[in-house]
Amino acid sequence: MACLTHRMPHPNGWSPAGEDDAVTSRPACRRLLRCSLLVVLGASVLLTVASHHRVGAGPDRYFSPCAVAVSPDGTQAYVSGKTLDEVAVVDLGAGKVAATIAGVKGPTGLALSPDGATLYAAGYQANSVAIVDVKGKKVTGRINVGKRPSGLALTADGSRLYVCNRMSDDVSIVDPAAKKELARVPAVRE
Repeated sequence: MACLTHRMPHPNGWSPAGEDDAVTSRPACRRLLRCSLLVVLGASVLLTVASHHRVGAGPDRYFSPCAVAVSPDGTQAYVSGKTLDEVAVVDLGAGKVAATIAGVKGPTGLALSPDGATLYAAGYQANSVAIVDVKGKKVTGRINVGKRPSGLALTADGSRLYVCNRMSDDVSIVDPAAKKELARVPAVRE
């Protein structure tokens, strides 16, 4: 397995995409990088970083990708578009945005269930986590959490979702099956 290093002053999200792949987004340069295939979702095109050749056109409106989650089979990436109030569904094989999921107010952090059927999206503007049916590409519910949720982490078995709440200085512990917040743990502000 070859290793690629890339300096990123403000990396914002990361997700594994198969055995040797990784995906990250960097809002400062508006890119989504996929190592191994090495795809960059820039302002208007998808590029392979290694050769810098064009592999497909993408919309020029994805100005603020904040997080990325990759399907368990590595075929799709979900990219949060905070300023657009939507999540882009990127077909990594075709190298283009295949669909969008609306209804998330200021999506930031993303997490996929272990089976890839449910996407959790932190709604920064709504102080909630949106529950998204991946197959139907629609929001099916919401879980209220602290103020300005941003980062999400789901346990490997999918039984607990941890939500970093930026402006209330705490972490919500969520039971995804019950669709409710169980507790909030105070965090120290930097």
